Parts: sequence; C-alpha cells; structure tokens
Amino acid sequence: MILLSKHALIASGAVKGDIKDLATAFEKVLDIDLENYYCSFLKIRGRKEDFARFLDLLKTSLIKKIKEELLCSFL
Repeated sequence: MILLSKHALIASGAVKGDIKDLATAFEKVLDIDLENYYCSFLKIRGRKEDFARFLDLLKTSLIKKIKEELLCSFL
C-alpha cells in the first residue's frame, strides 16, 4: 500500500517533507489517486495487529527472490 510506504519513508528519515507533499508526488509519478490518505492511515493505525501487512509482504517477497537468485547462482 502506497500509504504506508509514504509514512515509512518519512518516519525513517529517508525522505524529508510532509505526507501531503509525498502523496502528491506519488500520485503524479504513479498516475493514481490516493483519495483520502489521512482517513486510510487512521484505519490502518486502528488495527489491533499487522499494521504494515503490505510492507511485510514486500519485504518477504524481496528476501525470497534474493534467496532464490542466490541459490540459482550456485547451481
């Protein structure tokens, strides 16, 4: 989810600015409408667990791909 990515980029210090500026940039670059991203963030924050399930999926998928490519390079 783009929403969590924006918050993660700002929270980590990787990107400076505010959510509105970053949301606008994502909308232009990806040609999408993020709609009411503040409301979406409040819904995600309200989850009891698994706040960043999409980011977790991205991380898991990346690690799996790296391991597969490392395995293939040894064969």
